[in-house]
Amino acid sequence: MTGVRVRFAPSPTGFLHVGGARTALFNWLYARHEGGTFVLRIEDTDVERSRQDWTDGIQSTLRWLGLDWDEGPYLQSARFDRHLQAAQQLLESGAAYECFCTEEEITARYEARKALGPADPGYDGHCRNLSPAEREQRRAEGRPRSIRFRTPDEGTSSFTDIVRGEVTVPWSTIPDFVIVRTSGAPVFYLANALDDADTGITHVIRGEDLTDTTHRMLALRDAREHRRFLDRPAAVHPVDSAPVLTQPAGRGALGHEAARTGHDAGGLLVLPAAVSHQDQGTGTGGTFWSPQRAWNLTEGKELFEDAVVRRRRGEAHSVSSLSGCLQRALPRRCDGGSPDLSQR
Repeated sequence: MTGVRVRFAPSPTGFLHVGGARTALFNWLYARHEGGTFVLRIEDTDVERSRQDWTDGIQSTLRWLGLDWDEGPYLQSARFDRHLQAAQQLLESGAAYECFCTEEEITARYEARKALGPADPGYDGHCRNLSPAEREQRRAEGRPRSIRFRTPDEGTSSFTDIVRGEVTVPWSTIPDFVIVRTSGAPVFYLANALDDADTGITHVIRGEDLTDTTHRMLALRDAREHRRFLDRPAAVHPVDSAPVLTQPAGRGALGHEAARTGHDAGGLLVLPAAVSHQDQGTGTGGTFWSPQRAWNLTEGKELFEDAVVRRRRGEAHSVSSLSGCLQRALPRRCDGGSPDLSQR
């Protein structure tokens, strides 16, 4: 596998929302601009919440938006054996350990610490240093068993992000985290890190709300000796981030806006042109689109450069404004401004 390889990896636990559509668009544009490969991967590690109709809906919405993929869709659940094999190898190497704590026990210990002063709600490492005999005893008792990754005791975690530059956090702020649930299913962190490495993904373009998870995934990749994929020139560094789509006035990230990207909710009709216009504008610095410059993926592909992921927070109302503008084809400002009646 050579050249640029990017992936869009949604979870089938709901409709594809506007922010997800933006992430798919950025990945698609970058792959097409670089003559690379756009991979669609369905991250269905949350078995209880994943549904086939959501998986089908993700694909139909991408097609509705005009975004085709070169490989996939790959189901992460089809690789569970591979993920669990990797978890076992991490156990054997000492990079991970068995945890027998219940959620109630973890919460109770946190509340006890908090009663004494400020306390970190993260896992406290209770099972980190159990002896073999203690582990065997807990297994014999039939206690629930998960697998946690052992984060470094000291130092920092760093990576270079094309958008943010050098991102560094102390390892003390990242507690040991679960990579295999008590149900036996692998967790997103492990599956994501392993699948990206195994499929040769070169650039990870996704929302800024996921930036913190990058430290965990890179630690797992390092532990699995996949660092060769990270040693690329800084100009094409594989760790990237796109801004999360927000509501006006900083009211938080947009939630499941499926109806606003291709499904009917409350009778709101939004054209794919409007969604993609908004998504391209969010993160590229674009501030004005007229109906005369309406939907054109080819144009977007030709204009797309690495700089499109400059941080810029969008306005949610722009999607509906753009849609109405395109439907009426009025010569008006399509950035939420008033019609320019002098051009009618």
